[in-house]
Amino acid sequence: MTKLNENLKSKFHSLFTYVDGKLYRKESRGNRKAGSVVDCSSYKGYVRVLVDSRRYFVHHVVWCMFYGELPNLIDHINGNKQDNRIENLREVSNQENCANTVNPKKNNKLGVLGVVCLPSGKYRAQRTVKGVKYWSPLCTSIELAIIEYNKLKNIYG
Repeated sequence: MTKLNENLKSKFHSLFTYVDGKLYRKESRGNRKAGSVVDCSSYKGYVRVLVDSRRYFVHHVVWCMFYGELPNLIDHINGNKQDNRIENLREVSNQENCANTVNPKKNNKLGVLGVVCLPSGKYRAQRTVKGVKYWSPLCTSIELAIIEYNKLKNIYG
């Protein structure tokens, strides 16, 4: 965990007001008016803001405003990258962050999280926890494999 400079915390407090997961500007700068919501999204869907020529994700700013420090990783508990309410943010390890994945990766051919298609044409769910892979029994359909994946998720977290 990196301890942030107290000046940065006070800088955030001087620039923004936090209300229910949103940051509102306290002063006008350029075409950004005082009272407006910080709502610039990055290409990955996170809201970000420019402070002193440096980009910050809003969830980092919110965390810093509340706790005065910045963990290596902050996770959105509900998986919504734009929900920056402090109660929706938590400090996590990289492993915990990956375990909270809601959507499959873009290169996932099935488009289903945690399910693989075997050469036999059958399906199997898999869940990796702390480097250990857990597999479901073979399934005849994607729908059954999804049910098995949810069982694995409930058992192993």
